[in-house]
Amino acid sequence: MLKQATEEATRAIEEAQAGRSIAEQAQKVAENKLVAAEKMLVEERKKTEVLKSQLEASKKASENALERNTQTILALQKDLGQSKAALSTATEDFKASAESL
Repeated sequence: MLKQATEEATRAIEEAQAGRSIAEQAQKVAENKLVAAEKMLVEERKKTEVLKSQLEASKKASENALERNTQTILALQKDLGQSKAALSTATEDFKASAESL
């Protein structure tokens, strides 16, 4: 009876130790996965920051190009107005010259 109880207790201890070993292995796997996920998160954050920086630079370049284009359009409109005025004056001068002939 004592021998049987000792054997059962020994088996129970061995099973508990095996269960503990399995639990420790599972915990180690979970910890490794967590570390890997944290590393991936850090890398994704770095990529996000790079993309954000590139987006800001692109936005700034677009704004600068838009401003330059706006200034060019305004200058061309001014030149067109001056050209129309010069053409009108030349047309009037030509008409006056033609009438005097």
